[in-house]
Order: sequence, then structure tokens, then C-alpha cells
Amino acid sequence: KKNKMMSSQVQNVWEDEKNSKGGDTEVSSLANSILNFGGRRSTFEDAADEEAASLISTGKRKKTGDRATFMTLVKAFVGPAHIYLAKGFADGGVIVSVVALFLCAMGNAYCVSLLIETKLKLKIANFSELGEAIYGRPAKILVDISLVGSQLGLVTMYFIFVASSMKDAIAQLAGCEHWATEIPLGIMIAIQVVLQLPLSWLRNIRNISFFAIIADVFILSAMMYVVVKNSYTVATSSNNATPSVLESKFPMFFGTAVLTFEGIGLMMPIHGEMKNPEKFIPLLWAAIMMCCTLFAVFALTGYISRGGDSVNTNLLLAMPEDENLSQVAKIFYSAAVTLTFPLQAFPAYQIIESSLRIDKAQTWTINAARSLTVIFLGLVALAGSSNLGNFVSLLGGVTMCPLAFVFPALFHYKAVAETRTQEYIDLSIGVCGILFILLTTGMTVYEWIDGSSDSFTICDTTPLEHVSPGVFSPHGN
Repeated sequence: KKNKMMSSQVQNVWEDEKNSKGGDTEVSSLANSILNFGGRRSTFEDAADEEAASLISTGKRKKTGDRATFMTLVKAFVGPAHIYLAKGFADGGVIVSVVALFLCAMGNAYCVSLLIETKLKLKIANFSELGEAIYGRPAKILVDISLVGSQLGLVTMYFIFVASSMKDAIAQLAGCEHWATEIPLGIMIAIQVVLQLPLSWLRNIRNISFFAIIADVFILSAMMYVVVKNSYTVATSSNNATPSVLESKFPMFFGTAVLTFEGIGLMMPIHGEMKNPEKFIPLLWAAIMMCCTLFAVFALTGYISRGGDSVNTNLLLAMPEDENLSQVAKIFYSAAVTLTFPLQAFPAYQIIESSLRIDKAQTWTINAARSLTVIFLGLVALAGSSNLGNFVSLLGGVTMCPLAFVFPALFHYKAVAETRTQEYIDLSIGVCGILFILLTTGMTVYEWIDGSSDSFTICDTTPLEHVSPGVFSPHGN
């Protein structure tokens, strides 16, 4: 039977442990890994406040209002991962996948509320510290592994996305000439590695936070174009695909859906920077349901208008190749992903450096560690590029599902829950989350071993007579 005084005891033990270690103890976690501002140790709350401040003003730090908080929440959830939802619909069945997407969004919002309640109860505003206070050092390690895995997994996915988009764009510009279609994807990934190496050496998040603002504008602009274009195609075309109900690969869709809501690591610090923190939960529900609706429309119209069950994992590769705005959308998405990479990888760099006990004064040691990390991610991207859909599903299932569902529910169960009903709810969410991790991972690995590939370009799916001569083509004008 649980001790009802557990939460207060946890808080006392945690405070004693921190005092025994000293107030300036380095904590290797995402929520405490953003580098110094002006010489003081920073927290992830600083990063959240930087994003909010970038939306409403510049200059002096201040608590964020309701409108700025809502915009920051939307920014946290809108990332490039929604591009892969259309393929997820094809794998899982459209009707069931739409329902599952909304259930995933609601479950995500509910689990964030559990996480915030646990944070307020124990007065610990750090994800991995929260785990250590409740379950001990192993929980902290598990949270850190999930945080590092999710951050580095996302940027690895960025490598694959930009590489496939670049290859497709070159093939189109070359009029599907043989030399263009045969360019190895590894070359495209290597180009990105070279571009990201010097950006990984930046020390201050202020130097790269501006990139994220530009990236957000690019993503939202391109996203709205794709939605409008595909909606128009659905309304005017007679060759639309018929939505399926349920497919055998449905468990794989769960991993893709969880990955779509990638902002879980920002929730606690965003809450901590609010003027009116009591309004956080209603704002969270409004933001996540708005994003979920937009994602569903994006994926559904893309699925129906761009090939149905044979839709490309990267939906942008299925957009009309003869329209300039389609090419602009691809450029915007690729530019956004490239600009987002340094900021997305920054916390992971800090966790790795802290784990390796690298002193901040060792400039070239830090540069070498970050360079090796980027090169390693490039190699992982090359290995996973043959089947991007499986890579996305595996990433969501293994790294994002624990952060979004398992950890918040189990933390709340032990530290906060007082009634049997709440305990059962928390345990049910935690157990179901673990089962989904195992099921999604198992099916994804099986599909990967099975040898299927989803890497193809517009030249593979469009008859050559419909491909206009490219500017690089010797037969072009």
C-alpha cells in the first residue's frame, strides 16, 4: 500500500540530496541542458521563454501572457513530422487512423496535465529530476535516454527528409535524366553533414534561436499551401482515392502519430513562464486540438489526392512537379528543417557533453564531440533512408511514447494519485503505453527486416512524357 505522505518525503529527500551535492550541481537532462545566458546556468525554461518572447517582443525577459503562451504551445507541436501522417493513414487505415490521431492528441494533453500536477506537488520543474525524485537514479537515466533519443532521432529524420527532397528536386530540374535519378542519397546526406558541422559548434542558444523563428514561418506557409492545394484537388478531381477503414499495419501508425506531437519536452518550462499558470491546461487543450485538426486535414487531403495507399512517405514528393508553388513548398520545408536542426540538437549535445564530463572551457573537445555526433547521425540517416516510414514509426514508438504517456502517468501514480480510481487510470495509461511501445517496435522491426522500401521520386511515379524538360537537361530549352 502506498504511503500517503510519500510526496512530501520525496521532496525532503530530494532537497537533502541536492544540498549535499551543492547548489550548482550539473544535471544532465533536457530541461536543464541549454547552455549559459550571460554566464549563469540556464534551464529549459529559458528556452521556452526565448521562443515566447520572440513572438511578442524583444528585449527584457518577462512572464508570458495567455496569447503568447498559446502561440508558443502551437509552435511546440507544429514540426516537420506531420508530413509523414498521410503515409501513416495508408498503413493504419484512414478512418481508424483519424480517430486514433485525435485520441492520441487528447491522451497527450491529459498526460501533460498529470505531469504538471506532479511538478506542482513536488515543486520540481525538471523532467529527469522529477523521475529521480520519485523512482531514483534509474528513472532519471531512462528519461535522459528518451530525451536524447527523441532529439537526435528527430534531427536524423531531418537528414533523410532534406536528402530525399533535394534528390527529387534535382531530378525534376534535370527532366528525369538518368544521371540525376541515380544520384546516391548518401551524397545528399553528406552535404547536410558538412553544412551542420560548423552550426553545431555554436555555444549560445541566442545565436541559433532566430533560425527557429524563420523555420516556423516557412513550415506554416508551406503547410497552408499544401492543405489548400490538396483540398482543391479533392474537390475538383474525379480520380480521388477511397479512404480505407483499417489496415494490418495500424500499430505502426501509433508511432507516427505520437511523433507528430513532438513538443512534450517544452511543456513544463512553458508552464513555468506563464503569468497565469492556472490557465495553462485550457490553453494546452485548445492548442493541441487545433494542431490535431490541422494535421488531420493535411494528412487526409494528401492521402485522398496523392495516391491513396501508395502515397509517398514524404508527402511533398507527391505534389505536382510542374507547379512553381509546389517547388517553393519543398524549398520552404527543406529550409525550415535545415534551420531547425541546430536548435533541435542543442539540448542533446549538452546532455552528451555532461555525460562525458567535458569541461565547458575545452572548446575543441566540445567541437570534436559535436562533430562526431553529427557524423554519426548522418550514418544513421543513411542506414534508415531506405524506409523512412519505418524509421518514423520506430522513433515515435521507442523515444516519444515513454515521454508522452508512460513517464507522466507512472510519475503521477506514485507521487500524486490518492484515490483508487486515479491510481487505476494512471496505471492503465502506463501499461497501455508500454504495450504500444512493444507492439509498435516489434511490427516496425518486422516490416524493416521484410525488406520493403518506400524511397522513390517523382520520376518513379510519373510517366516520362508528362515530365517537362529540365533546366539541367541537355534536351531542355
